[in-house]
Amino acid sequence: MHISVLLNDFSGTGVPRVTLRLVEGLIARGHEVEVLVLNPKGPMRKQVSTSAKVQELNVSRAITATPKLVSYLKKSKPDAIIAAEDQLGIIAAISCLVSRSNAKILVTSHVPYSKTSLSKGLKGKVFVSALKLLWRRIDIFTTVSAGLADDMATETGIPREEIKVLHNAVIQEENIARNPNRDLHPFFSSGEKVLLAMGSLHRRKGFHDLIEAMRLLKDKASLRLIILGEGRERANLQQQIDDAGLKDRVDLAGYSDDPFGYLQTADLFVLPSYFEGLPTVLIEALSCGCPIVATDCVAGPREILQDGSYGSLTKVGDPDGLSFRILSQLHESIEQELLFSRARCFTHTSIAEKTVWLLEEKARVR
Repeated sequence: MHISVLLNDFSGTGVPRVTLRLVEGLIARGHEVEVLVLNPKGPMRKQVSTSAKVQELNVSRAITATPKLVSYLKKSKPDAIIAAEDQLGIIAAISCLVSRSNAKILVTSHVPYSKTSLSKGLKGKVFVSALKLLWRRIDIFTTVSAGLADDMATETGIPREEIKVLHNAVIQEENIARNPNRDLHPFFSSGEKVLLAMGSLHRRKGFHDLIEAMRLLKDKASLRLIILGEGRERANLQQQIDDAGLKDRVDLAGYSDDPFGYLQTADLFVLPSYFEGLPTVLIEALSCGCPIVATDCVAGPREILQDGSYGSLTKVGDPDGLSFRILSQLHESIEQELLFSRARCFTHTSIAEKTVWLLEEKARVR
């Protein structure tokens, strides 16, 4: 099957990472894959499989990609299009109608509509109206968790039974391991327990709550915290760290090319988010045998951790509860093989297999 994967950019965020792993899984199954990217900049560009073709559309907004996508569809005639985000699904549907392409379209949604601008205000209303108008040209709607599917149905009016759950292709089987590397960061050789968090430095990620939890734990336990990632909240978070007297205890370490190395070495991974879709990093932590504390946010953590069987859940926006769970989890023992077994549900080959099955067997004739 000739499959085109439509992607916004190569930034180091979750969507490009899991999409490129899906690409690897599809190629491993013998499919011809092309990656169509609106903005080719970003650190994940070098992570694209050498077996995948890359078409750089070089546009700043999704809607402006339509003429180039129409031209591409007429020339390349792919059998299927996988749109990595909701807005890209609308562009794919419009382009297929204009070009008269018969390509099957699979759209993946990664964020809750109720918590984002996707269904809010004038822009949200226009988006949802376009989605409803075009949804019969989209063969398969998928969300990365059951919680997101419920949310999408409620916010858009699309029947819940029309929305499939397709988990992210997060890891490769060979990455499931626990191989500590204490040279990655000075904190790992401090002799103290090291907490790890990662993600875009945005307010919704809840890192301010985690820093406050570290302040509450300052006199109760010898802990260090590494936060990997970049974003607009960096200055505010650094100021909070300084004001709390945690300069030697908390490090905003920036973007890393080796998140698995950090996860394999840390004593505990903490996800303090206010909302997610299917947080990739929780699955990566499982694959590295790293114990987990996560907020019970919409959506994904409860689903991934199966109601707390594979990690500890705590309330959203509650630094006191978060600090309590951190201490409790650090004193609990958990079998790493148990975490590994859960991680194997999210390998790139298993998700690629389900993706192809949906495209071949479940796509509706619209």
